[in-house]
Amino acid sequence: KFKNQKHYFINNALLTHQYIKYNKKNKKYWVLKLQTENFTFYTTSFKDLNLSKNQLLSLRIITHNINFKDYLSKSFYAPSYDFEKLKEKEYNPIISYFLNQHTNEK
Repeated sequence: KFKNQKHYFINNALLTHQYIKYNKKNKKYWVLKLQTENFTFYTTSFKDLNLSKNQLLSLRIITHNINFKDYLSKSFYAPSYDFEKLKEKEYNPIISYFLNQHTNEK
């Protein structure tokens, strides 16, 4: 289903990290690390979307360059468009730490 749709719609992607980079022509762009229920991915935007950490977004990604190995690794790059801010997720690191103890057995 994921690969069959060349323009895959994602709802409730959580922005976990963002930073600014410059391309060879010195044009500024933003690198975004987003997390969904099924995978984590990186994307870019040449537009300042004025996002904050833990912002929830909906967007579309272009999947034709994502290979099977990248998808299975659950971490890949995908070009994207049609960003829409949803809301900011409340984040409590202490609660997350304890919840992760139940999902990440050591």
